[in-house]
Amino acid sequence: MSNPDNLCTIFVNNLPWSVDDNFLKETFAKNGEITDCYVALRGRKSRGFGYVTFGTAAAATSALSVNGTMLKGPDDEEGRECAVVIATPRSPEAEAAAKARVAERAANPPPAKGEKKEGEKKKGGKGEKKKAAKGGKGGRGEGDEKPTPKEKGEKSDKNAKKDRPKPLTWNVGEDHMEFLKSSAEKYEIKGLNNVMKKLMAFAAADEDNEVFAKAPERPAKFFRLKYTPSESEAALLAKADKDFSYDNRHLAVQALIGYVMPSATADPAEKAGSEQMIKDILTKE
Repeated sequence: MSNPDNLCTIFVNNLPWSVDDNFLKETFAKNGEITDCYVALRGRKSRGFGYVTFGTAAAATSALSVNGTMLKGPDDEEGRECAVVIATPRSPEAEAAAKARVAERAANPPPAKGEKKEGEKKKGGKGEKKKAAKGGKGGRGEGDEKPTPKEKGEKSDKNAKKDRPKPLTWNVGEDHMEFLKSSAEKYEIKGLNNVMKKLMAFAAADEDNEVFAKAPERPAKFFRLKYTPSESEAALLAKADKDFSYDNRHLAVQALIGYVMPSATADPAEKAGSEQMIKDILTKE
């Protein structure tokens, strides 16, 4: 591989999720002096790619030899085949947008679990719905006839229907809805409900719940998303509501979709990294 423009920064994509700045620096230290190195984050969670800047173009060119090798992070059971290319210099606009994102992240870090955002109102006073008390076995007397096997089967069918989770409607923004629809089409996933199931499986693997940490601004227009969470998924969303003091159930879903979506101001390299992360999430069996 060549580096005709003698650039000093490489873009490393498809990093294992547990790789941090220090691990990335150690991986490429053998190629030459490193002046800057970081893994791109959203909240405190890796986005699966990073940048390494060397003191010389020769060192950056040498680092291209790592392309296609398997990297295994400290907490990863399986390694991932990383992709290494010379980073395309950012336009002044993209550079300014990137610096603004870093400054915003430093000024507004994600709230710690249970910590309320400044100026946030307390949650509404609506209590949890009480579960209906379980009924007794009934008062069948000595003269009552036992139900026939057919009647028992009919009752069990009715009970099975009652036990099915009810579909819920979630308010999301237009960009959220477009992202879900385009992802379903691109990865041939039948229905937005199944796309959400894959996003929730990704969220369940995040022990810190960071994927729910940053709810977006209130959308100008709401779109209705039909998604039926399982019992475990509903518990995960309820935990996010509690951890980040969300005052309505829609915010956690909006935060999760927003976390996975590629940023509109990201440069081509960052978009490529985001697309790889989305592919990993939505194609995982």
